[in-house]
Amino acid sequence: MPAPSRISGCDAEGFPDGVPWGELRYGILEAPWSVAFVTDPRAGGVSPGQYPCGMLFGESAAIHWKRLRSGKFRFVCIRDDGEALPGTESAELVVVDAEEEGLPEQIVLWGEAQTGVQTPEWYEPRIPRTITEYPGEFTGERLALTLTHYRLQTVVPVPGGDVESGAALISRCKLLHAAPVEEDP
Repeated sequence: MPAPSRISGCDAEGFPDGVPWGELRYGILEAPWSVAFVTDPRAGGVSPGQYPCGMLFGESAAIHWKRLRSGKFRFVCIRDDGEALPGTESAELVVVDAEEEGLPEQIVLWGEAQTGVQTPEWYEPRIPRTITEYPGEFTGERLALTLTHYRLQTVVPVPGGDVESGAALISRCKLLHAAPVEEDP
């Protein structure tokens, strides 16, 4: 039986030890001045200092970060191999069946692929320019993100010494892929 998926997190000034770089294939990096899609973030060049918010993801792992007011970053890592970031708090996640829960299995990204252009481009009428940030390996294809959904059991202390338990639904990007094009009827 495979190990249960785990979520772990910490606050740090840069990427924490134990990031599963070998499992991360794509990234979406955000800054007030730019959004970047990257392939193979293991190749370097990805720095929380350059992009105060972002996520790197692959088939079996993802790491998200966001800059805090203190200047440090909050990192959250989800791994399907049961591992956690070393020295961090972690919790078990239960994989949720998307269809049973009425959740999407994929999100189709904005923009229709443009053909006959020199550089990879996607056009979306609601965006006042062509999209050139998507990875070039998908030139000519509509793109989608595959999602995996998890349930995290929570226990929260409340006044009077009692605790309340509940569950939170967490979703993560798993893969970026070419989306099937639906034909109009």
